[in-house]
Amino acid sequence: HLKNIQSYNSMAAIYFGLTHSAVYRLGHTFNELNTNSRKTLTSLTNILDPLNGFGTYIQIFDSQKPPIIPFLGAHLQDISLVDETMPDNVGDMVNLVKRRVIYEKAQRILLFQTIEYNFL
Repeated sequence: HLKNIQSYNSMAAIYFGLTHSAVYRLGHTFNELNTNSRKTLTSLTNILDPLNGFGTYIQIFDSQKPPIIPFLGAHLQDISLVDETMPDNVGDMVNLVKRRVIYEKAQRILLFQTIEYNFL
């Protein structure tokens, strides 16, 4: 349901809570999941896979229209990656390309603060 209403932050919180090692090792509990629940968990695993930098989530996010509640962890990781991999300076000048990329990524997230979300 959270995916349908584009509440990705809540969806990620529940998913990462369920897959936390303290919960995930309760094998008997996960063995009792019905087929539909297993498919949902597999789908969430594919969407929220941190190993590829949340690439699938970012693609889905970029293709959606507002209102959206973004999963900030993925976006902050993306911004951190740009910050760490691009040099601060080009020669003796400030790297404006790096600053523009970070600005555009942050602006994309901030856009959703101005759009009302109808929870009903």
